[in-house]
Amino acid sequence: MSEDIFDKPPQPVSAEVPKEAAEENGQTKGEENNTDKAVEQQPKISKNALKRQAKMEKWNATKAERRKREKAKRKAKRAQLREAGVPVPQLKLRKDQLVRQADSPCKVALVIDCDFAEYMTEMELKKLCKQINR
Repeated sequence: MSEDIFDKPPQPVSAEVPKEAAEENGQTKGEENNTDKAVEQQPKISKNALKRQAKMEKWNATKAERRKREKAKRKAKRAQLREAGVPVPQLKLRKDQLVRQADSPCKVALVIDCDFAEYMTEMELKKLCKQINR
């Protein structure tokens, strides 16, 4: 009993596959270590998250094609309305095409007293600003 297991320092345990087993699988030692590191680096994702991610990638891949189809559909619909003699609604003006107060022939100004703003929450103030801008 001169050699007690507690007298020896613990030996490190290796998780490497023996060379013979790695060669049977067609892997070399370097390839095996690379795959282990890749698996460790990737966070575990649930099956539903993987499905959702694949669906979003597919959706984004076909985005340009969908936009082309939608544009062609709108164009055909507008052409059909023109042929029928129905007045076609004009496209919305861009922000830079809007008429500003200084450029407008109407010089009437409107003042809204927001004296109770100090009693309002931030969310209420945001909603008030949206209502006023409409």
